[in-house]
Amino acid sequence: MNQQRCERDGCSRIVFFRSHTCLEHSQDSTAAAAAAIDFLLQQSELRDLCFDGLRMSGLQLSGRTFERCSFRHCAIERCELSRVKFNLCFLEFAHISCCSFAHSDIRRSVFGVSRLSDNDFNDCELIECNFNGVSCTDTRFDDSDLLSSRFIGADLSRVGFRNCNVREVHFGNTSLASCDFRYSNIEDAYRQIPGRRL
Repeated sequence: MNQQRCERDGCSRIVFFRSHTCLEHSQDSTAAAAAAIDFLLQQSELRDLCFDGLRMSGLQLSGRTFERCSFRHCAIERCELSRVKFNLCFLEFAHISCCSFAHSDIRRSVFGVSRLSDNDFNDCELIECNFNGVSCTDTRFDDSDLLSSRFIGADLSRVGFRNCNVREVHFGNTSLASCDFRYSNIEDAYRQIPGRRL
């Protein structure tokens, strides 16, 4: 991913899509955001792009491939993201609500310290993903493979993990309230420290 920094003095953020500054410091942030949305809707494969801070509402993005893209601090709501592929993508500090990621393949991607509410991750491959520190409510991961993913320090409430592969998934220092692990291999997941199971 392009690591060029915002031209504004004192700003260390990565430059926004087709810009020389981050979105916050764009001369016309509305136009920059609109151009990014148009691009997202038109392209099926997106690589090495930064959309940090973008507000995405009601977008139909099913079936797209995202490689090494950044969505940090984004607000993503009511978007259709089923059957997408994410690889090495960054969604830290995002607010993601009422979205469907069903049947998606998401690998080595980071959702750390994001807020997730009322989302559908059913029947997904979520391999080696980082959900550390997330606040997650009313979200479903049912029938998914979460191999070697991490929820360390997360706050999970009314989250479904039914019939999931949670082998080597870490739930260290995680708050679990009304979470459903029925039919999952919970004996292969870690809670608190290696060797202690859920």
